[in-house]
Amino acid sequence: MCMLLDRFPSAKSLVKRSGYSVYLLKSAFAPIIVIGKNEVEGVESFRVLSNKAAPYRSHLVFQTLSISVSRLVIQGVAFTSDIATQAQDVEPPYLSFTSGPYIHEAGTNTKRQILVRFYHTAIPSASRSLRRLTSMAKSLRKLAGMSNSLRTLTGMTSFHGLPVEIILHIIDIYGSMSDVAYSTSKDRLCKLRLVSKQFNAIICPILFASLRLDFEDTQSGCSRCCEIIAALTSRSTNVFEHTKRLFISTRQLYWTEEYQNRGISRTKVFVADKIHDAIMMLKNLTAIEYMYSPQHDPEQLAIGVIRALGTLPLIESFDNLRIFSNPPPSFTLKPISNFTTLRVHWSWDNSNNCLPEIASLLARCPQLTEVYLRSESYSTDNPDTSLNDIFAEVNKSERVLKLKKLGLCGVVVDPDDFEAHIRHFRDLTFLGITNNSSSKAYTAFGATCNILQQRNDIYLKGIVTDLSGDPLLLSYLSSYSGLTQLCLGLQDSKDDFDVVNQIYTQILPKHSKTLEHIQLGSVRSQIWCQIPTEEQIAGLVKCQQLKVLKVRSFVDERRLKQHDGTIFETWYEIGLQLPSLALLHITPKDVFYFERLWNDVKEMVAERYRKDRGMKFRVE
Repeated sequence: MCMLLDRFPSAKSLVKRSGYSVYLLKSAFAPIIVIGKNEVEGVESFRVLSNKAAPYRSHLVFQTLSISVSRLVIQGVAFTSDIATQAQDVEPPYLSFTSGPYIHEAGTNTKRQILVRFYHTAIPSASRSLRRLTSMAKSLRKLAGMSNSLRTLTGMTSFHGLPVEIILHIIDIYGSMSDVAYSTSKDRLCKLRLVSKQFNAIICPILFASLRLDFEDTQSGCSRCCEIIAALTSRSTNVFEHTKRLFISTRQLYWTEEYQNRGISRTKVFVADKIHDAIMMLKNLTAIEYMYSPQHDPEQLAIGVIRALGTLPLIESFDNLRIFSNPPPSFTLKPISNFTTLRVHWSWDNSNNCLPEIASLLARCPQLTEVYLRSESYSTDNPDTSLNDIFAEVNKSERVLKLKKLGLCGVVVDPDDFEAHIRHFRDLTFLGITNNSSSKAYTAFGATCNILQQRNDIYLKGIVTDLSGDPLLLSYLSSYSGLTQLCLGLQDSKDDFDVVNQIYTQILPKHSKTLEHIQLGSVRSQIWCQIPTEEQIAGLVKCQQLKVLKVRSFVDERRLKQHDGTIFETWYEIGLQLPSLALLHITPKDVFYFERLWNDVKEMVAERYRKDRGMKFRVE
């Protein structure tokens, strides 16, 4: 039995323009895509994309086919090894046959005949398969009371005839399937490449747009990453010409010892020697994430990575430079420059070795628009990083940055210091300040917003803070409309019910026409983890443009063990009142030892809501 998951609404416009429709089915063997085309008025033929794109070389012959408004059900017979064959470079022929009785279209008295094409390969036993298909077609003809035993169609003779937009839609459907039984999205796209040269040409840029050199798994992970590095340095393939993003993490590799994994020493030497040359081959790279562990990674490795990045002409975004400990004196960022986005996260006991490098890098990025800096210093002897430290080199050069987004965590932000650097913030649309150790931290965010508003006429569209009880901040948020992102956490117990109530009932409605992302609460919060009152819910559901909602909740362990999902039902009911919601993220407060049970109950209730209430947003 094969069952259609859905006829995708997004395909309707494609059907109008090109006459094609796209269906996705699941069978016991593999996901199947059916491409429909209106051959003549009232008649639609279907091409089955199952053989080369499927995890198994299974073939389906349709016995009956019926169509309703949103569901297509097909009963089929699977042929196994007797007609199995290897992939062919040449487009195989098609067999067409009438597949069943006339179908009544929903809501009308119109009958239409459904014609189905079975995709099959050119094989030695093709004549036997043809006889079986012909016999089945005759049986179907008798059932349907039709006069023709086999009807040949002339359209859709090759996948090369499909419009690119239809192929892209198929890729989107096939690659986004969430069923774990069909492996990962990348595995499915790899199989889909084999359908035709046109599919391969379109899929390659998607499949290889992002490259991960992640040595977390010292067995299969090392082998795969080394093969990629070898392919890059030897130039044995051109598929990496499509790579735009690169992720590198070698931490696990270099803390693994030889006695734990034989041959790992050779791998370490190979990676350190070849990483520079491998990265240099990624000429179209635009973004990088690099996890650097100075405690384990050899100096040669980090030097090679940074130097190679400095040779790439198109790179513009350092999406994450994660430095896990104090780097050696030889570490430098001088070879790189001209980023538009920079995210750096460091944790060490003494930042004196590296902070000047970060400050200097900012000065070498005149087109910088987004900066996110996170400091985790565990030494009480080490002075906290301040705004003055970060912008020291930029100010020396007298250069003015036009930052649009600024995120600071663990950085001392004093309103007076912020105003001293205001020339860099005149285009600011997003500001995030968390873990601020300033003596004025409790009112610093609100005072900073006042500087932006009153003296520079700047109204933020995105705000992230862990001190939502700041009265100056609440006043600022109540003074205008237009927020798209609001993330409010709590650092201490100063926030009370009145503050939370004001946010739900006054501030959220003030920005309800534009808010798309809301995050409420933190691990340190008590009041935020309570279920909102009816009045508060009324304020929240006014945000009809909301796409992402993240909340924290108390956990009743006794109820959870009884699989009582009341807490989830409450939030799902709220989500159903938000028509644009794509993601609802519910996190338990301070409870990790039965997180699996939490997730099981959450998903159990979600599945029921999907079935009974038509819930469509994703739950995490």
